[in-house]
Amino acid sequence: MKIIDRTAIVYDAGRTIYVARPENPQSLDNDDILVINKYGGQICKQDIIHTVDRSLGFTTGVVFLGDFVPYTRQGD
Repeated sequence: MKIIDRTAIVYDAGRTIYVARPENPQSLDNDDILVINKYGGQICKQDIIHTVDRSLGFTTGVVFLGDFVPYTRQGD
């Protein structure tokens, strides 16, 4: 997973990438680590994601996911 600052979370699944735009994107910082509390087999919008400062280890925010939208790569 990759964070796009203050915008979205991206999951790369090879030929398809999935983009989720959370309700509170201001908590997203690509310098943070994502800590995911999953409630099923796959990551979904019911899961709660905490962001943690990479250097100091403290929680910097909580992110509530939106739907993951698939995008297929062309030419791969």
